This record gives sequence, C-alpha cells and structure tokens, in this order.
Amino acid sequence: MPSEPLAALSIGYTPREVAESLRTSPDRVLDWIRSGELQAIDKRAKGAKRATWVIPPAALAKFVAARSTSPPGPRQRRQRKTSGGHVPQYY
Repeated sequence: MPSEPLAALSIGYTPREVAESLRTSPDRVLDWIRSGELQAIDKRAKGAKRATWVIPPAALAKFVAARSTSPPGPRQRRQRKTSGGHVPQYY
C-alpha cells in the first residue's frame, strides 16, 4: 500500500466513476485493480469484509497514458524491385 498523506486518501475516484469515464464496467475496473494494472487504495473500515477502493487521480492518469495509443507515423514508401542488370534466362 503506498504511503500517502491522510488528506490525499480522501481524494480520488471510485471504481464506478472510473468505469463511467472509461466507458467500461465497474467489474473490469476491479479486475485492473486486482491485477495491479491500476493502482488503488483500499479504504475499508476495520472489520469490514469488502474492499472500498479509491483510485488517486495521478494513478488514473498514469493508467490512461500507459493504455493510450499514438497515431502511426508516416508510411514508408516501398522500394521498387530492380532487376539489378540481371535478365532472367528462359530455356
């Protein structure tokens, strides 16, 4: 668990909010948290059985940046095949 100031722990997004912003399901967000792809903080109360996840804004930005794609670069023109002075011989 990352050590952050207590004031920063209350600031963040719930898995449902992240799911809505990324247009996916909350279950998928929870899978990302469990696999370690998306960093989150468990804020469950003592004795609680279910986790209460909070995703810090910096962790969400890092996750989105890692999953974003960049547009392809300019296409390379293909070289025309040259015979190199070689003429095929047919018998």
